[in-house]
Amino acid sequence: MSELSKARIPDAPAIQRLPLLQLILVGLQHVLLMYGGAIAVPLIIGQAAGLSREEIAFLINADLLVAGIATIVQSLGIGPMGIRMPVMMGASFAAVGSMVAMAGMPGIGLQGIFGATIAAG
Repeated sequence: MSELSKARIPDAPAIQRLPLLQLILVGLQHVLLMYGGAIAVPLIIGQAAGLSREEIAFLINADLLVAGIATIVQSLGIGPMGIRMPVMMGASFAAVGSMVAMAGMPGIGLQGIFGATIAAG
């Protein structure tokens, strides 16, 4: 056998299994990082749209639920979906400016924001 075939290829860090304590700490880190963005974006958009506190709380809860489901799908994978790596999914600040502008336009509001989000994918 040649030297190349005898050489052991080291395991990539991305496919190694972490010990339980490290896994819990990394999971907690992901939750804390995701939580800030998942709270701030709905707060900004809800206030710009003139929503009540209850409606803003509903928007935050919906964002947290969808971000959690998307994170689980990406991390664990369901069939062909998901990258099966420890990533966090959440709301992005990239579109907040345009959403705030749309929320302030008469006749558009949240319905227009949600419709534009669905149309954009």
